[in-house]
Amino acid sequence: MLSAFRSDPAMPRQGTVTIMEEAEEYVRRLTDPDGPRLTMSPMASRAKEPTRT
Repeated sequence: MLSAFRSDPAMPRQGTVTIMEEAEEYVRRLTDPDGPRLTMSPMASRAKEPTRT
């Protein structure tokens, strides 16, 4: 995950990951079964805003 954030200048739109601890926390949030889920609906993608489900 850290390599992905470092290799693509567009990744900061996904959050801030600059060190290994932030990368590990990012993965924990993504894989948390009780965490919020964001999906992109057609309307949300036009507005550039995620829709919470």
